[in-house]
Amino acid sequence: MPLWKQDRYSQIAAMLPVMLRDADALVEADLSARQVRGRLLHLVGWLMTQTRQFGEAEFALSRAMDDMNDPLDAAATISTHCWLLLRQGWLDEARQMATQWADDVEPRMAVVVPDDHWDNYLEARACQIRINSRQGRLDEEFDLSYLLDRLRVQRDGSRVGALRDGDVTLFKDSRAREDEILRRSKAIQWVQIDITLGERKFYLLNGEWHEIGPTYLASVRAAVERLIVAPLSTDLPAWDLAHNEHRFCEDVVEHRPGWVCMDGNLVKTRLHRGRGVEVCDLLLPDDTLLMAKHARKDAGPLSHLFKQALVAVQSLQHDPEAVAEFREKVTKAPSGRVLPADFRPTKVILAILLKDGKELTVDTLFPFAQVALVHTATTLRSWGVTVEVVGIRGKACVCELKDTEAA
Repeated sequence: MPLWKQDRYSQIAAMLPVMLRDADALVEADLSARQVRGRLLHLVGWLMTQTRQFGEAEFALSRAMDDMNDPLDAAATISTHCWLLLRQGWLDEARQMATQWADDVEPRMAVVVPDDHWDNYLEARACQIRINSRQGRLDEEFDLSYLLDRLRVQRDGSRVGALRDGDVTLFKDSRAREDEILRRSKAIQWVQIDITLGERKFYLLNGEWHEIGPTYLASVRAAVERLIVAPLSTDLPAWDLAHNEHRFCEDVVEHRPGWVCMDGNLVKTRLHRGRGVEVCDLLLPDDTLLMAKHARKDAGPLSHLFKQALVAVQSLQHDPEAVAEFREKVTKAPSGRVLPADFRPTKVILAILLKDGKELTVDTLFPFAQVALVHTATTLRSWGVTVEVVGIRGKACVCELKDTEAA
């Protein structure tokens, strides 16, 4: 708004009442205009804050939030509301509001392979990400940390555009030649983001924001509860919080006779010539595949866990070469055994350790992870594979306990 940028507040003050009346009329005719009115009320609240009309500013910003259905607009309104509190000397209230909304609005982002890309993704030996750059990053698989680093250096207000304009290219060969491109698509198709605003939840999926209604969320919660509380075939020992995933798997094998540690033991075939496929972290005596993951602060590791389960089962069901190599690796592994020649997975256990060993429940599982988990379980069941979800208990490092006792 030119008048705003030129600090011509007297002219703005004359125009705002007319604009607000027009916005109210628009909403009466079309409820979708609430977003326009919300943005206008946000501007009113900002102006009232700048001119020290604090009561009016509070009223305008509260009304603006009632109209907001875009998470980024709502976050901007909360930022102005915090400034309003600061100008009145209410530091604790401003800090509390900022902290609460930072936790709610901070996006939870995870990598997701587009549904129609799976065959190309499994075949690819190299993945190139370009975000506002000519060369970008070339790696064996999609690198979310690189994408985030590229977004951080973009100008404010241009990051979503950079994500939409950026691209991801899958190559058949690690040399990444133009004549070996399997698929090229927009970078925004490769990420999923969830944001919670109060009781409303928004998801970025396939490049578009969607608000997930309460009915759907209730069905997701119910499905997750059934998965977590379903009868479990085993009770896992606690995960020492000082140990990595491989050390945890070794600890499990030490206390569970007949279990085989397969963590990091990758299966490479003609379809998986790059990094390879990690079929499971632990193989149980009844040939159940168990995948374990420590989700330290967000849903990213869990997205990787769910992707691992889908890729592993798909490979073993449709790639005889993958079955043969997996059988060979199980035979050669410490405490290994011989799998039947017609081995096919029939059961998968997804074992999750939340941050600081928090108990796994539908309330402690990240919202995005809940949706992804239900999708993964539904897909695996359609392939004839049973799914169970188990939370792993966390425990303090034994060496730390000894140090405490000695002190």
